[in-house]
Amino acid sequence: MHLPSSSSRGLLRHALAPRLLSSWQLSSRLASGASNEPWPAADRLNRTLEEYPLSAATLHMGMSLGTFGVVYGALSCLHFDAPALAVGGIVSKLTKKLRTPVDLSLAATLSHAVPSTNALRLGPLLGVAGAAPPPSGRADGTGVESSFAKLAQWAEGPVNQYGGPFMMVHWASGLTIVGATTYCVHHGVDVMALVQRLPFMADSTVSASASETASCVAGAMVMNTLSLPFRLYLMSLYAHPALVALDVRYRDFLRDYRSRLKAHLRSSPDAPRRLLRRRE
Repeated sequence: MHLPSSSSRGLLRHALAPRLLSSWQLSSRLASGASNEPWPAADRLNRTLEEYPLSAATLHMGMSLGTFGVVYGALSCLHFDAPALAVGGIVSKLTKKLRTPVDLSLAATLSHAVPSTNALRLGPLLGVAGAAPPPSGRADGTGVESSFAKLAQWAEGPVNQYGGPFMMVHWASGLTIVGATTYCVHHGVDVMALVQRLPFMADSTVSASASETASCVAGAMVMNTLSLPFRLYLMSLYAHPALVALDVRYRDFLRDYRSRLKAHLRSSPDAPRRLLRRRE
């Protein structure tokens, strides 16, 4: 059998080495990109929150209220009546503040166990990134304003780290409470008696709450909560382009309005020759 010589083996190694190196670099880049790249939807939402925090929060609240209103109207027209679901909604609302410390601890655990859940940054909602600087010639603000600014700056880090996990945990715990309570009531567990033992819930209040209206409200709340991921995904796709377009139109409107106002003032003989500049 003929074996290749040492020179031919050296040439073969020199020829294959660049290809092996390039393929290894490509695979390592793909692996690192797949592990370190944040969720695309969360990345788009972070960009929207950083550039338009107030508009993004208003849009989210409007979508939430709109979803609730549409579902509630539809269930009312269908005469939806589910007393077990109504009781589940009552229990979930009553235990909302009680389970907040548990949700916070679970959110902290989730944040350290699964770091990818920190991809959504909610810190810009505090108004730190969009805060305007103090006017020239004035102090940095009163003691109360500076205290609030320092508090907001301090809270931005924890909100960025634990805000996304807390939203996930709170969303899941609310649905779990409603589902478990509805299941227990549907199978004969007297949850109403446990709710009536609370000092701020009288018998008449609980009886009036477990009605057709309460069933529609609970159904609308559940559907609104279930649609939260879908609404956030829609915001990640369409919120930033829509807000950019609205901002451009608003600036164009202000520019056109100012030009028309200038023309009107110049055409009037009694009008001042120039507009007063807005004080910064």
